Amino acid sequence: MKKLFGADVEADALLEDATKLWCASFTELDPHMKELGSGVHTSYEDIGGLFSNPDHILLMHNGVAYDGPVVEKILGITVRAYHGTCILRCSVMA
Repeated sequence: MKKLFGADVEADALLEDATKLWCASFTELDPHMKELGSGVHTSYEDIGGLFSNPDHILLMHNGVAYDGPVVEKILGITVRAYHGTCILRCSVMA
């Protein structure tokens, strides 16, 4: 069964110069976007598990251009989770 996560990765630099992942934060969501739980992974094994599971769907603000590629670069794995980039619509009230 597929699991949906909002996720983000923090590293020591932009993609070209990154050498270390600091953490991957995540929030598991139900199909109605209700939060089921959240956490932070700091071990490479746990970060790899989040990204290498093909039953995970990861929604990130820059998943295609940064998060996925930096995980592959530093961990030397193939990201098998579906990862996408989402843009959230925000409203500002004056």
